[in-house]
Amino acid sequence: MPDVTGLKLVEKARRLRPDLPVILCSGRREQIDPESATRLGIGRYLEKPIDLSLLRDVVESLLV
Repeated sequence: MPDVTGLKLVEKARRLRPDLPVILCSGRREQIDPESATRLGIGRYLEKPIDLSLLRDVVESLLV
């Protein structure tokens, strides 16, 4: 996303839908780590590269 970071996108989405479950996928641990993501209310933090079966399980768990 050239004009917005994942964290900015989460902030914008939360303004529209505070109850929206969020999965943040990042390859940049220096910008955000799992603990920081949790403090920001992000449901799950996954590091790239992402295993598709793990992603499926995480999506299912957040939608239940």
